[in-house]
Amino acid sequence: MLKHALDWLQMGATVVEGLLLLRVLTLKLHRVYLFITLYCVLNLLFDAASWYFGWESAESSRIFEFSLFFFAPLYPLAAWETFEESKSVVGKLRRAQMIRLVSGLLVTCLCALLISLYVEPADTNGNSLMLLFTGVFLLTGSASACAAFLWFMYRFSRANKIPLAYNTAIWIYFFIVSLSLQIADCMTDFIRSLLPQTVTDIAAVALLSFDLVLMAWCIVRLKPVPSGAPSAPEKARLE
Repeated sequence: MLKHALDWLQMGATVVEGLLLLRVLTLKLHRVYLFITLYCVLNLLFDAASWYFGWESAESSRIFEFSLFFFAPLYPLAAWETFEESKSVVGKLRRAQMIRLVSGLLVTCLCALLISLYVEPADTNGNSLMLLFTGVFLLTGSASACAAFLWFMYRFSRANKIPLAYNTAIWIYFFIVSLSLQIADCMTDFIRSLLPQTVTDIAAVALLSFDLVLMAWCIVRLKPVPSGAPSAPEKARLE
């Protein structure tokens, strides 16, 4: 029962991901949010490929492993771009906090490299455990750092009554929750072998359900960029 529910939720999430990408394109948000649009594209492509090959196939497992190394560097770029419509009021703060974010990511990469030295290179079936562990560790670190960055920026803006653009607030809510779900999913991957199959299936169903509702909420709430807002992304500068 849970297995069938999980399959339907995975297919439903892929459809909703396509709708979210379509919403971004029809509202012409890709002109401002290039990396967020890329995030939507990769989510759809990876899930569609897993749907095509079968969710439990060896090809899908390989796709998942490679997707970890795509999303780990993409999360900081998407988090930076979240404030693109509000860069006139939070530009300096964003650059200052991005230095801390990049520093945290560098430390995460170093820790992943050191820990991977103590991981068995492959399991009994010949699958690369080192690649999977490193990818999950990097993605968890990246998602955690980006969620903390977004949360600090949001709290600082609220505390100092800094007006944020409408879509900026929507993207902040979306990515804080989405990254938190990703962290929970990665933590589940770390302890999956220690849990009964029923527990992991229930956790997967719950996470997918929240993710599907979150994307549907984002589709409904996004609005076109007002005239006069920046039409091209500001390049990330750390000076």
